[in-house]
Amino acid sequence: MRPAPSHRGAVTLVAAALALALGGCSPARVAVVDSERILKESVRALSYQQRLSEREKEMALELQLLAGRLPAADFQARRNQYLKELQQMKVELEERLNKEVRETAGQIVKEKGLRTTVIVKHSVLFALPGRTVDITHEVIARLR
Repeated sequence: MRPAPSHRGAVTLVAAALALALGGCSPARVAVVDSERILKESVRALSYQQRLSEREKEMALELQLLAGRLPAADFQARRNQYLKELQQMKVELEERLNKEVRETAGQIVKEKGLRTTVIVKHSVLFALPGRTVDITHEVIARLR
């Protein structure tokens, strides 16, 4: 089992990403988006999670109804098919959400005249004062 990432490692990663995005001493400001908050708070992300959960429940119910009615090999094949379908659905929804977050963040960056966007996976623990703008709340508000 992998150890959980440390906050210190996350700080280093965010600091490195911000340094690259800011490109040295330029006065440009960079937008920061917390993807964890997007997943927990945006209506769009929550609706995608609900859709996936509902499909998983439907499949589980169908498998319960088929248990004992199909030969073991056929039942296992159906189960594997459902697992594959769920995985594909998850990938498609994640890709769609990621695209929507990038596009929304890009629009906000243009509107605010910022340089670029850095999307971080964990809460922002380090930011360069005056050089970064957290636009997470704006992205969440637009992902309805």
